[in-house]
Amino acid sequence: MKLLFALSFLLMTAGLSAQPAKDLYDAQQAAKQHERDVIPAVQLARETAGVLRLFFQVETTLGSTNLPAGSAIDRAVIQMAEYERELDRRRGLLPSDVRKRIGMARAVLEELRHAGPADLTAGRDKWHHEVVHPMARRVAEDAQAINALIAIYTNMENNLRQIQSAEVGVLAYAESAPGLPQGTPRP
Repeated sequence: MKLLFALSFLLMTAGLSAQPAKDLYDAQQAAKQHERDVIPAVQLARETAGVLRLFFQVETTLGSTNLPAGSAIDRAVIQMAEYERELDRRRGLLPSDVRKRIGMARAVLEELRHAGPADLTAGRDKWHHEVVHPMARRVAEDAQAINALIAIYTNMENNLRQIQSAEVGVLAYAESAPGLPQGTPRP
């Protein structure tokens, strides 16, 4: 939802601060600048989805029947730490609310670690409802915002295609207009 508001704000402020394009060259430059402005928000949405993917992997690890319960918890803690190291290494950015969710997820894992392997089933359930569900809602909100953005761009594309078709039609008519010379005669 925050992404939708940010993108809407970006689109509105871009329209207020930018001057209308005087010609197609200006329109192309404005489109390129707009793309540069929107890409960071799209990357944040991609990183947010990556966190949900991590949470699903941790949930799978906690439910693994191939690992003893204590080892599953330890492996889940390692997965979280590896993700955070990789995020720092590549200097990935996350929205502040997603960073807070990662901190809460780590706290749930530490709570599981201290409770011991006997409570793993209850811990997995807590992980699913307190960690995965809220993050899934967050990613779904981002997906809705992206769909709204796609609708805006689709509308713009349709308008441009209509203009393009009209121009091509005019050009085709110009070549066959009655009374105009039809090319140069050949000897």
